Amino acid sequence: MLLLSSVSQARPITFHGWINPLKYLKGEALDTFYTFPVQDGDTMEDLQYLLPRFVHALGGMNRHLAVNGRQRIGSAPCDTSIDTQNILPHWERLRKHGVPLSHKIVNIGASDGKSEDPLYDLVTQEGLTGVAVEPATDKCLAFQRHLSNITLQCTSATPQILPGLILEHVGPAVDVVKVDIDSYDCAILEELLSRLTTHLLLMEVNPGIPPPFKWAMRYHADLSAFHGILDAEELQSAPIRGCSLSCVASLAKKYGYDFVAFGHHDALFSHRSLRHVWDWQPPMDEVRCYNESFVSLNGIPIELARQWFFEGDLSSNIVSIWEFFIDWMRNHAGGKLFPFTLDA
Repeated sequence: MLLLSSVSQARPITFHGWINPLKYLKGEALDTFYTFPVQDGDTMEDLQYLLPRFVHALGGMNRHLAVNGRQRIGSAPCDTSIDTQNILPHWERLRKHGVPLSHKIVNIGASDGKSEDPLYDLVTQEGLTGVAVEPATDKCLAFQRHLSNITLQCTSATPQILPGLILEHVGPAVDVVKVDIDSYDCAILEELLSRLTTHLLLMEVNPGIPPPFKWAMRYHADLSAFHGILDAEELQSAPIRGCSLSCVASLAKKYGYDFVAFGHHDALFSHRSLRHVWDWQPPMDEVRCYNESFVSLNGIPIELARQWFFEGDLSSNIVSIWEFFIDWMRNHAGGKLFPFTLDA
């Protein structure tokens, strides 16, 4: 295995760094770095091991990505400059192009409404209204202090009750939908997209499962309760969260949305009727975007994510991904196997 033999013996429970180590380099020199490793990312020792091997195997890995890329959803080159951490510039782009705006948002998994929330600047600077859902009482109290103009539902979002929580407050069309519950996110997303339309969709994904694999945690009544009993460190290291980039891109396409940006663990989509507002023709190539992205992983070793992306055939990697999640739940969830789907 090219990528699993990393010299670092103890990996952090989170990882921040480039999925492709060659992105750390400035030019072709293997000792001149454009981007330095971060604290919970690749170490210099890791890179000294990985970089020569990536350079040596580059041709084979590119052929491998080309094969996997046959199942890609988009084809446009990836623009990594498009920000997924602040929605305001994208909403302003819509306004500049004369797109009719409702000035309403839906925020599922709103936390305190402010800390690291990509909708905060939009809501506060443009006075948008809408509805948010957040289960944690302390975060609900903070949210109400930060964003009093948004209707807050302090409860858990489930596919069964979501329509009643949302539709009576915003109607069938909004400007932005954000989903970030670290759980059965795709089940929530499908319920939303089957009942309303939005101009922009921001979805947290699980970047530990690379394209072209379509992986998603499914709804289970006990999954949120399981996450709730974990302490902060255990929760950070839990990989049974969300859905993969390819899964979200496929679901978004089904309902008429184009993939337009990816970074860290967030993917941005816009309705296909808005292709004219971008300086290029969406949707983007999700395989190429993943290869060029800086990612934030929780609980899935970066070595495995790279192996699933750069090495092996689809069948063997599907088995490896499946076994990883089954083994993790047997070892960390008291033997309880929460449902997930996996395809390619």
